[in-house]
Amino acid sequence: MRAEHLLDDAAAHFALRTAVVSGVREYTYAELAHTADRAAAGLARHGIAQGEHVALMLADNFEAVVSMFAVLKAGCVAVPLDGGARPDTLEQALRRSGASALITEVKLASAAGVALRAAPQVRLVVLAGGDRATTSESCLTFEGLTREAAIDAAVPVASADSDPALFLATAGAPPNAVTHAQLMEALEENAPAAAERFSILTRSGLCRLLAIVRAGATLVLPAPRGEPRLALAG
Repeated sequence: MRAEHLLDDAAAHFALRTAVVSGVREYTYAELAHTADRAAAGLARHGIAQGEHVALMLADNFEAVVSMFAVLKAGCVAVPLDGGARPDTLEQALRRSGASALITEVKLASAAGVALRAAPQVRLVVLAGGDRATTSESCLTFEGLTREAAIDAAVPVASADSDPALFLATAGAPPNAVTHAQLMEALEENAPAAAERFSILTRSGLCRLLAIVRAGATLVLPAPRGEPRLALAG
């Protein structure tokens, strides 16, 4: 099984159960899956093909959850980046990632801009929290990406669990690809406990997120600067 199929299964079995709480907003599993499907279709519509790398530089927020699943649903490979890293470290990581697209947010736009100078291969930038004034042919708002694309856009059907799901390009360490099968195997050892804090855009964090989705539990996102917290659904 591929990692994104866990969300499809959760949406089928727990459609109206709360998947994510972000501030005063609650998102059901049906809403999360629908938004991820639209974002995946948006990536495909803008030329991001199956197997390409998509860098994710986001805080632990709803957009990060959607983006991770959208990248996997598009048959692409997610590359988590630490927006708080030193500029030279971030430049090196983005360059080594081979990413064709970058999904980031307004508060990290300055750091992203510096890193993009070293990564001319990036063809598309998606900016969460931006407005139409920030858009161009190669720079979209996150809201625009998920709103404009029809779900029946030509999203590739990816079925091999041997495909890479994550590409870890941490500076000072050799690049490391993690397959869907490896993520699924790691679910048990990374199953989170209630109220455990963790960061979404890491290998262990993704495993914890997947475990939450598999259980039909609820991810509670705290105020900015905090970390996600698991709250088990009743």
